[in-house]
Amino acid sequence: MWSGIAAELDPAPGGEYRVTMMPGMIAAGKFVEVTPYSKVSYTWGWDDDDNPIRPGSSLVEIELAPDGDGMVLTLMHSGLPDDAVEMHGGGWDHFLERLQVAGAGEDPGSDPWLDHPPH
Repeated sequence: MWSGIAAELDPAPGGEYRVTMMPGMIAAGKFVEVTPYSKVSYTWGWDDDDNPIRPGSSLVEIELAPDGDGMVLTLMHSGLPDDAVEMHGGGWDHFLERLQVAGAGEDPGSDPWLDHPPH
């Protein structure tokens, strides 16, 4: 799996999702737009009362565009507090590297963050 260890998804506008990124870290929100093969957007937050980034408080938009034999993925995560941008950027970098491997049909292997979480 390229991102997270478990997921509950209802990928339709208004559908909810919960992704256990690692034990005790659950991302949750609702799908806003789902256009097969080109765009998905969803609200984002942490299902943790101690985290100020609550489900629904930020927005992730992912667009895909054909590029020769591959695809270009554009990701924008908006609505984050300034002090959370760098941490989330590092997380997206980590998981997008794993997605690139999985998208090429290969196994990204066990996520090293499961044994050594970033902080």
